[in-house]
Amino acid sequence: MRTSIVAFIVAGICTAAVADNGSKREEDMLGQMRAEQRALAKQAAGGVTAADVGDPDSFGRNVQFLGVAQTGLVQVVVPGACSPPDPNFPDDRCVEADPSAVTVVQARDIGRMRLPARAAHSLLCHSITALRSYSFRNFTANPVNASFNFAASITIENEVLNDPTLIDPNTGLPFNGSLEVAFGFGSDTQTLHPTDQVRRSHNNTRACIGGLISKQTLTQSFGLTDAQADDFFRKPMMLRLNITLRSQFADLAAAFFGLRVFGD
Repeated sequence: MRTSIVAFIVAGICTAAVADNGSKREEDMLGQMRAEQRALAKQAAGGVTAADVGDPDSFGRNVQFLGVAQTGLVQVVVPGACSPPDPNFPDDRCVEADPSAVTVVQARDIGRMRLPARAAHSLLCHSITALRSYSFRNFTANPVNASFNFAASITIENEVLNDPTLIDPNTGLPFNGSLEVAFGFGSDTQTLHPTDQVRRSHNNTRACIGGLISKQTLTQSFGLTDAQADDFFRKPMMLRLNITLRSQFADLAAAFFGLRVFGD
């Protein structure tokens, strides 16, 4: 009996050793594959410059899907129209205002995405689809100019931007941990005669060219060094979605947008 037990234990130890060796081989192979991929990317990028391809840091690298987020619905309505339940969802915003007055709503952090460290190498690319709807109405006895304007922006929080010596060229102040990238989606202005009413709805998508943020933008537009820009992409990031809505002589103005992020 004792011999059988010893044999069973030895067999178990051998099996565990084989399993451990197998796991180690798989880890070694995975590490080797990743090293080869990095070497190929480095070799591919080594032969091009900004004059050749515009963005040599991302040249030859694979595209990675990094996530999707959506804002709440932002509305400007006539007094009494924000009927309960309001908002329907936590990130929704409803503002009651006199349609004849210029109303500006800045809804911040109404959608968000958290990216882990090293989610991308040198580039965050975006696809933003915005939907907006509005209704112009002239309830006065004179012609009026009705207007609607919508802009999306994304605040990127990153600990590299906590450095007080780094100054945001857009504000002249330290970044204080974040920078903001804005996307205009156009505006509409129209003269309305008494009793005129116009309803419009639009949706369109803006896709990546220079990117949501890139190493090149960080160094050339925001003043970071190459080392700081590299470190930026090694750190985790929080993306916060914002909407600015402006309207006048609109008894309804509403907008929201969705964001898909890609990395290299």
